[in-house]
Amino acid sequence: MRNAMDWYYDEGLAKAGAGDYITESGSYVGVFTHVLHKVSAKGTVGFEFEFKSYEGQRVKYITIWVKNKDGELLPGWSLINSLMGLMRSPVMNRERMGTDRDNNLIEGYPFLCDKSVGVILQKEFYTKSDGSTGYQFNILHFVDATTKKTQTEALNNREAKVWYRKVEDKIRDGVLPKSAPQSVGQSVLPPSSSLNGGFGPDNTADDNLPF
Repeated sequence: MRNAMDWYYDEGLAKAGAGDYITESGSYVGVFTHVLHKVSAKGTVGFEFEFKSYEGQRVKYITIWVKNKDGELLPGWSLINSLMGLMRSPVMNRERMGTDRDNNLIEGYPFLCDKSVGVILQKEFYTKSDGSTGYQFNILHFVDATTKKTQTEALNNREAKVWYRKVEDKIRDGVLPKSAPQSVGQSVLPPSSSLNGGFGPDNTADDNLPF
Protein backbone atom coordinates (compact mmCIF):
# COMPACT_ATOMS: atom_id res chain seq x y z
CA MET A 1 0.00 0.00 0.00
CA ARG A 2 1.40 3.40 -0.98
CA ASN A 3 1.58 6.33 1.38
CA ALA A 4 -0.87 9.18 0.95
CA MET A 5 1.97 11.38 -0.26
CA ASP A 6 5.17 10.22 -1.95
CA TRP A 7 8.29 12.29 -2.42
CA TYR A 8 10.49 11.90 -5.47
CA TYR A 9 14.10 12.91 -5.88
CA ASP A 10 14.57 15.86 -8.25
CA GLU A 11 18.13 15.88 -9.62
CA GLY A 12 17.64 19.24 -11.29
CA LEU A 13 16.57 20.77 -7.99
CA ALA A 14 19.60 19.28 -6.27
CA LYS A 15 21.96 20.66 -8.90
CA ALA A 16 20.42 24.10 -8.45
CA GLY A 17 21.32 24.01 -4.77
CA ALA A 18 17.80 24.56 -3.49
CA GLY A 19 17.77 26.14 -0.07
CA ASP A 20 21.26 27.56 -0.57
CA TYR A 21 21.16 31.14 0.72
CA ILE A 22 23.84 33.73 1.31
CA THR A 23 24.56 33.85 5.04
CA GLU A 24 27.84 35.78 5.23
CA SER A 25 29.01 39.32 4.59
CA GLY A 26 31.18 39.62 1.49
CA SER A 27 31.45 40.32 -2.23
CA TYR A 28 29.34 38.40 -4.74
CA VAL A 29 28.78 38.42 -8.50
CA GLY A 30 25.45 37.42 -10.00
CA VAL A 31 22.14 38.89 -11.14
CA PHE A 32 19.08 40.48 -9.63
CA THR A 33 16.08 38.20 -10.01
CA HIS A 34 13.63 40.81 -8.69
CA VAL A 35 13.81 44.55 -8.14
CA LEU A 36 10.55 45.87 -6.69
CA HIS A 37 9.19 49.28 -5.78
CA LYS A 38 8.49 49.35 -2.04
CA VAL A 39 6.72 51.79 0.27
CA SER A 40 6.98 51.30 4.05
CA ALA A 41 4.17 51.81 6.54
CA LYS A 42 5.70 55.23 7.25
CA GLY A 43 5.59 56.25 3.60
CA THR A 44 9.30 55.78 2.91
CA VAL A 45 10.05 54.78 -0.69
CA GLY A 46 12.67 52.20 -1.59
CA PHE A 47 13.94 49.50 -3.92
CA GLU A 48 13.66 45.88 -2.79
CA PHE A 49 16.20 43.49 -4.29
CA GLU A 50 16.45 39.74 -4.67
CA PHE A 51 19.91 38.61 -5.74
CA LYS A 52 21.30 35.29 -6.96
CA SER A 53 25.03 34.69 -7.20
CA TYR A 54 26.54 32.67 -10.03
CA GLU A 55 27.27 29.99 -7.43
CA GLY A 56 23.52 29.63 -6.94
CA GLN A 57 23.25 31.34 -3.56
CA ARG A 58 20.34 33.72 -3.01
CA VAL A 59 19.43 36.59 -0.74
CA LYS A 60 16.00 38.23 -0.60
CA TYR A 61 14.33 41.33 0.76
CA ILE A 62 17.29 43.71 0.62
CA THR A 63 15.76 47.17 0.67
CA ILE A 64 17.49 50.44 -0.12
CA TRP A 65 15.42 53.41 1.04
CA VAL A 66 15.71 56.46 -1.20
CA LYS A 67 13.01 58.99 -0.27
CA ASN A 68 11.01 59.80 2.86
CA LYS A 69 7.31 60.61 3.05
CA ASP A 70 8.08 64.32 2.62
CA GLY A 71 9.89 63.71 -0.66
CA GLU A 72 13.38 64.30 0.74
CA LEU A 73 16.13 62.13 -0.73
CA LEU A 74 17.87 59.73 1.64
CA PRO A 75 21.51 58.50 1.56
CA GLY A 76 20.39 55.35 -0.24
CA TRP A 77 19.67 57.40 -3.34
CA SER A 78 23.39 57.82 -4.07
CA LEU A 79 23.72 54.04 -4.04
CA ILE A 80 20.86 53.61 -6.52
CA ASN A 81 22.38 56.39 -8.63
CA SER A 82 25.64 54.44 -8.82
CA LEU A 83 23.69 51.34 -9.93
CA MET A 84 22.09 53.38 -12.71
CA GLY A 85 25.56 54.37 -13.86
CA LEU A 86 26.84 50.79 -13.82
CA MET A 87 23.77 49.58 -15.70
CA ARG A 88 24.02 52.51 -18.14
CA SER A 89 20.47 53.45 -17.35
CA PRO A 90 20.01 57.27 -17.33
CA VAL A 91 16.31 56.95 -16.46
CA MET A 92 14.46 54.33 -14.41
CA ASN A 93 10.70 54.09 -14.80
CA ARG A 94 8.93 51.48 -12.76
CA GLU A 95 6.61 49.02 -14.47
CA ARG A 96 3.53 47.14 -13.37
CA MET A 97 4.47 43.59 -12.36
CA GLY A 98 1.07 42.27 -11.29
CA THR A 99 -0.88 42.10 -8.04
CA ASP A 100 -0.41 40.32 -4.72
CA ARG A 101 -2.86 37.99 -2.98
CA ASP A 102 -4.75 41.01 -1.62
CA ASN A 103 -5.00 42.47 -5.12
CA ASN A 104 -2.52 45.26 -4.31
CA LEU A 105 -0.51 46.54 -7.25
CA ILE A 106 3.09 45.32 -7.51
CA GLU A 107 5.51 47.53 -9.41
CA GLY A 108 9.19 47.07 -10.13
CA TYR A 109 12.18 47.53 -12.38
CA PRO A 110 12.55 44.37 -14.52
CA PHE A 111 15.18 45.94 -16.78
CA LEU A 112 17.65 45.76 -13.87
CA CYS A 113 17.23 41.99 -13.66
CA ASP A 114 19.29 39.21 -15.26
CA LYS A 115 22.28 41.47 -15.89
CA SER A 116 25.67 40.68 -14.38
CA VAL A 117 26.46 42.83 -11.37
CA GLY A 118 28.69 42.72 -8.33
CA VAL A 119 27.32 43.46 -4.87
CA ILE A 120 29.10 43.93 -1.57
CA LEU A 121 26.83 42.72 1.22
CA GLN A 122 26.96 43.40 4.94
CA LYS A 123 25.06 41.27 7.42
CA GLU A 124 23.36 43.30 10.14
CA PHE A 125 21.99 41.82 13.37
CA TYR A 126 19.11 43.51 15.17
CA THR A 127 16.62 42.81 17.93
CA LYS A 128 13.05 42.23 16.78
CA SER A 129 10.04 43.72 18.54
CA ASP A 130 9.44 40.35 20.27
CA GLY A 131 12.98 40.34 21.68
CA SER A 132 14.37 37.65 19.39
CA THR A 133 17.33 38.20 17.08
CA GLY A 134 16.93 38.81 13.39
CA TYR A 135 19.33 39.76 10.66
CA GLN A 136 19.17 41.45 7.33
CA PHE A 137 21.61 42.12 4.53
CA ASN A 138 22.51 45.61 3.40
CA ILE A 139 24.10 46.46 0.06
CA LEU A 140 27.18 48.59 0.71
CA HIS A 141 28.27 48.95 -2.93
CA PHE A 142 27.29 47.98 -6.44
CA VAL A 143 30.28 46.94 -8.53
CA ASP A 144 30.99 46.25 -12.19
CA ALA A 145 30.95 42.46 -12.54
CA THR A 146 33.97 42.42 -14.87
CA THR A 147 36.31 45.15 -13.64
CA LYS A 148 35.23 44.85 -9.97
CA LYS A 149 35.22 48.65 -9.80
CA THR A 150 32.58 50.81 -8.15
CA GLN A 151 31.11 53.57 -10.27
CA THR A 152 33.23 56.12 -8.39
CA GLU A 153 36.43 54.14 -9.04
CA ALA A 154 35.56 53.81 -12.73
CA LEU A 155 34.73 57.49 -13.22
CA ASN A 156 37.94 58.55 -11.49
CA ASN A 157 40.06 55.92 -13.26
CA ARG A 158 41.12 54.34 -9.98
CA GLU A 159 42.13 50.78 -9.18
CA ALA A 160 39.49 48.39 -7.90
CA LYS A 161 40.02 48.39 -4.14
CA VAL A 162 36.60 48.44 -2.51
CA TRP A 163 35.74 44.98 -3.85
CA TYR A 164 38.69 43.38 -2.06
CA ARG A 165 38.13 44.86 1.39
CA LYS A 166 37.01 42.59 4.18
CA VAL A 167 33.41 43.27 5.21
CA GLU A 168 32.61 42.98 8.90
CA ASP A 169 29.15 42.15 10.20
CA LYS A 170 27.22 45.01 11.79
CA ILE A 171 25.31 45.14 15.06
CA ARG A 172 22.51 47.69 14.97
CA ASP A 173 22.91 50.46 17.56
CA GLY A 174 26.15 48.83 18.70
CA VAL A 175 24.30 46.55 21.11
CA LEU A 176 24.76 42.81 20.67
CA PRO A 177 21.37 41.06 20.94
CA LYS A 178 21.30 38.37 23.62
CA SER A 179 20.71 35.56 21.15
CA ALA A 180 23.30 36.73 18.61
CA PRO A 181 26.67 34.99 18.26
CA GLN A 182 29.27 36.39 20.63
CA SER A 183 31.87 36.57 17.89
CA VAL A 184 30.24 38.45 15.06
CA GLY A 185 31.98 37.97 11.74
CA GLN A 186 32.48 34.25 12.13
CA SER A 187 30.25 31.70 10.44
CA VAL A 188 28.21 31.18 13.59
CA LEU A 189 24.51 31.98 13.45
CA PRO A 190 21.88 32.60 16.10
CA PRO A 191 19.29 29.81 16.51
CA SER A 192 17.43 29.37 13.23
CA SER A 193 14.08 29.71 14.97
CA SER A 194 14.83 33.36 15.69
CA LEU A 195 16.24 34.20 12.28
CA ASN A 196 14.93 34.65 8.78
CA GLY A 197 16.92 31.74 7.39
CA GLY A 198 19.07 33.81 5.06
CA PHE A 199 16.04 35.29 3.30
CA GLY A 200 16.41 38.76 4.79
CA PRO A 201 14.40 40.73 7.33
CA ASP A 202 10.76 40.23 8.11
CA ASN A 203 8.23 43.05 8.22
CA THR A 204 9.21 44.05 11.75
CA ALA A 205 12.29 45.72 10.24
CA ASP A 206 10.03 48.55 9.07
CA ASP A 207 9.44 49.40 12.71
CA ASN A 208 13.08 50.43 12.99
CA LEU A 209 13.09 52.89 10.10
CA PRO A 210 14.29 56.27 11.38
CA PHE A 211 12.49 58.15 8.60
